[in-house]
Amino acid sequence: MRRTHSRPVSLACLALGLLAAGLAIHGVSAGDTKKDQERLQGTWKATRVTVNGTEVPGEVLKSITVTIRGNEINTAFKGDDQDMNQKAGFKLDPSKKPKQIDLVPEDGPEKGKRLEGIYEIEGDTFRMAIAPPVGGGKRPENFNAGEGSTAFVMTFQRDKK
Repeated sequence: MRRTHSRPVSLACLALGLLAAGLAIHGVSAGDTKKDQERLQGTWKATRVTVNGTEVPGEVLKSITVTIRGNEINTAFKGDDQDMNQKAGFKLDPSKKPKQIDLVPEDGPEKGKRLEGIYEIEGDTFRMAIAPPVGGGKRPENFNAGEGSTAFVMTFQRDKK
């Protein structure tokens, strides 16, 4: 039986894609939010993606690219039988520990649903954990991707091309 990775990968990538919409933050200076948003601009290649405690296989992982421009994020990857692109908007709250991100897909099966997550940016590495919308979608508290985790945990490296 062939295992399908498109749906979980699609949700994970959509969550990534949602990292770009409004920046109305409570208790945070606009400068902090803008600084993180500026640091996220550009193209990112996936180096690790874990969905429900399971690593996404190498051939799919290598195809995942996230491009952030302004307040939009576009996620591109190869599904089982086709290339896929998903767009989302995002809202950052760098005042929280860990920093928080809310994503809202602009298309796909999760269109219009808010996905809650956390993020960090260190140099040319961007990491994010997103709660799936099913099962309550509670914001992750850490980047634990181990067995039993329901979060989509993703690590990206800046594409310097």
